[in-house]
Amino acid sequence: MSPSPFTGRVWPVRWLVTLSTLALTVVVVASVGAIAERNTRRALTDELTARLREQASHLAYVGRSALLAPYPELTLHPILRTIRERQPEWALAVVTDRDGVIHGDADARRLGQRFVPPSDLTPWSDANGISIAESPRLLVAIAPIVLANGARAGTVYLGLERGYFDAAVNATRRSLVLALALFLAVGAAGSFLLTSRLLRPIGPLREGLERIGRGDLTTRVAIAGRSEFGRLAAAVNAMAADLETAQKDAIEKDRLAHEMQLARRIQQSLLPATQIREAGFVLAGWQRPATEVSGDIFDTFRLEDGRLGVAIADVAGKGLPGCLVTTMVAALLAALRDRCDGPADLLATMDERLSPKLERGTFVTLFVAFLDPRTGVLTYASAGHHPALLVRAGGEVLKLSAPGKPLGTDRRQGVRATLAERSIPLEPGDVLVQTTDGVHECESEKSGEPFGFDRVSAGAASWALAGPTVLLDGMARAIEQWRGAAAQLDDETIVVVAREGEHADNGCDPFAVPLERLAEAEARGVRLRLPATLEALVRIDDWLARLPDFRERDEGGRERVRVALYELCANIVEHGYAGTAGQTLSVWWTPGIGTGFYVILDQGKAFSVDNREDPDLGDPGVRRRGRGFGLALVRRAASRLAVHPGTARGNVTLLSFGPSERTEVTEKAA
Repeated sequence: MSPSPFTGRVWPVRWLVTLSTLALTVVVVASVGAIAERNTRRALTDELTARLREQASHLAYVGRSALLAPYPELTLHPILRTIRERQPEWALAVVTDRDGVIHGDADARRLGQRFVPPSDLTPWSDANGISIAESPRLLVAIAPIVLANGARAGTVYLGLERGYFDAAVNATRRSLVLALALFLAVGAAGSFLLTSRLLRPIGPLREGLERIGRGDLTTRVAIAGRSEFGRLAAAVNAMAADLETAQKDAIEKDRLAHEMQLARRIQQSLLPATQIREAGFVLAGWQRPATEVSGDIFDTFRLEDGRLGVAIADVAGKGLPGCLVTTMVAALLAALRDRCDGPADLLATMDERLSPKLERGTFVTLFVAFLDPRTGVLTYASAGHHPALLVRAGGEVLKLSAPGKPLGTDRRQGVRATLAERSIPLEPGDVLVQTTDGVHECESEKSGEPFGFDRVSAGAASWALAGPTVLLDGMARAIEQWRGAAAQLDDETIVVVAREGEHADNGCDPFAVPLERLAEAEARGVRLRLPATLEALVRIDDWLARLPDFRERDEGGRERVRVALYELCANIVEHGYAGTAGQTLSVWWTPGIGTGFYVILDQGKAFSVDNREDPDLGDPGVRRRGRGFGLALVRRAASRLAVHPGTARGNVTLLSFGPSERTEVTEKAA
């Protein structure tokens, strides 16, 4: 269990939410206060401006009649003095005639003097003939005194102290700030109480999740209610219960997996560890289970009387049930094979012992063959298994079938009466191949088409003379390439019984002895002799058209043979001879190994092409270069390629092509 990544101080969510709400409230209240203050200032300004205009207009009206009298001071002075006494905020109240001489002022000493307006006045607005000007100290209304005939008789100057204006704004601001502070206090207290109550379940939820992280899956989170926290607590409790169940399941699965691995090791120990080689015969097998354990079994063995034996079985079903049955089959086979006269007797005896122990619907197909290495005679019997394939040294493929019901299908009478033995001699170079149905029923990832008996037969013929090991490896690769990324549906098992032929060298690959293949080609092959020039290579097409192996291939198979031979010969001309005039090279097709093989002989510079790495066709730089693809194409087209530079006869290149079906599988996989 990993430690918690949070080791520092934990900040409670309700405090974070409360502080966030409070901060948001402060921002909102401050914004509202700023807007309110601005609006208040504007309203006060508009009100005072209107008041100035009204008072100035009134004084202009009074001044018009007063200025027409002989002594206007007697009328204007008392009025302005009364205004200043009652409204001390009026810092300026002056009436002048059109020449600027003061005829009205609260201070009688200024009467008769010329009025000089403040020098720092700045015009602000003008409405209804009355202009407003301002200075840092005053807000002044200037109203003209106009007579009935339209002539201007004088001017009224009425000024208001800005201190009065600021005092009014400050008084309004104080009341607004008090109201906002009260609202903020109430909002903060309400937010704290509300969020504390609403977010209180977060603490128990956090503690519950921490307990789950520590591995405590039994303690539940106790939060009730219909809120989302209640639903979340229920979900956490359900998750803990599911985790507890999953933990138990995982432990059980680990236990079962361990038991399956043990069963697999036991089953693998029942398979032969090595090939059997004796008197020129080789018995070998290969298996690939579909699951951890297999419902197939095979065995190669020696009998007490000197004979050799091979058996391959397929249980109806796979996995652990099939594994248990195959284990019983392997045990009965080992116990009874030396007590029975032949394969048929062995199958019948195994059926008598096995049938009472099998469940209804479970049966076993089983193929058994005994080989006498002294005579080369193979005796076989089949309990419901499909026919085996016998590949003759010349490439002919025979199907070896024998009658018989599967083991366990007739519990009353048994299968003894349905069984029969067959015998056939194995000549040098012959190979017997038997499989389980998982091989020929393997489906292609792209088309869903099964691999089929024809491809099994073609593959067996292609690799037969290369030896059992090459045959088993080639079949395994062909099946895997055919299946692609699709799932393996059934167990796959193959056994072979091979008699070493004239090409064998203690079981070695015939392509490993180039001079023997060259001698064979010279003795019974079809030859094409070419000048070592690129222009002469066009003759390869005409030569191939006369070969029976080439004519029997489909279009794709013919193209692969043509491309491979042309690329190899062009490589010899360009690099082996390097343009040297007067040189030749020879190409043979020889029947005998599978569908036949090709031999190329040249005397150029010794070099090898089968040990070079293919270029990375996914690299844009490689594609732009446009060269170096030929040998990669040869490897993909040919089923076998072996180059032997510098032999006693020169450079010998051997290659073969499987039948069209098998070669097509290789190309698709490539």
